[in-house]
Amino acid sequence: MKMLSGGVLLLLAGVLTGEVGALTPGVFTLKVLGAWLYLIVFGSLIGFTAFSYLLRVSTPQKVSTSAFVNPLVAVLLGWLILGESITPRTLLAAAIIIGAVVLIRLKSKEQQEP
Repeated sequence: MKMLSGGVLLLLAGVLTGEVGALTPGVFTLKVLGAWLYLIVFGSLIGFTAFSYLLRVSTPQKVSTSAFVNPLVAVLLGWLILGESITPRTLLAAAIIIGAVVLIRLKSKEQQEP
């Protein structure tokens, strides 16, 4: 319901800001449609299903780290597949994210020990 509500609100925002007028058949290239389909299948359906499953079989602390790691995976795939550049700023951000995940995991282990 959250994803459906968010989609409806974003559609409404697009209509109110006039973005719908910019939609022409020419903007729907094969690359655009492929990216959209990828986000629907992997970003929404598979990603949300995996997240829901993990919440049932693991702790929220462990599952929440996926929100930190997913952007790193996206940056890595962009670099590997699309040839996007990775700047020193990107590397610094990645190091901070990895450090945050390590801190969360360490704190989680401390709380589990008697």
